[in-house]
Amino acid sequence: MGTLVPAWPQLQHNHPFQRELADLGETAEGVRHTVIATRHDDVVTPYTSCALAVTEGRHVRNVVLQDIDSDDHTAHVAMPYNPTVLTVVLDTLAG
Repeated sequence: MGTLVPAWPQLQHNHPFQRELADLGETAEGVRHTVIATRHDDVVTPYTSCALAVTEGRHVRNVVLQDIDSDDHTAHVAMPYNPTVLTVVLDTLAG
């Protein structure tokens, strides 16, 4: 049986593609980085693995949805439709 989605192997921990990306560094100078995570993520596991390292001279904001609304049980696939996520995105873009 073939791979359902060809990119899935590249998403696995320690895949050569993941190591190549890691070698580039997580953040770029002059870019404001925001990550929005959910504790109920069923794709990114553990959910904390999507957080960016906070380093001097780089703007990084890691947001966990449940830190804003502890009763929110949004999973990975529903994040783009979540009103709290949309508010964080719009606020971030507004700047």
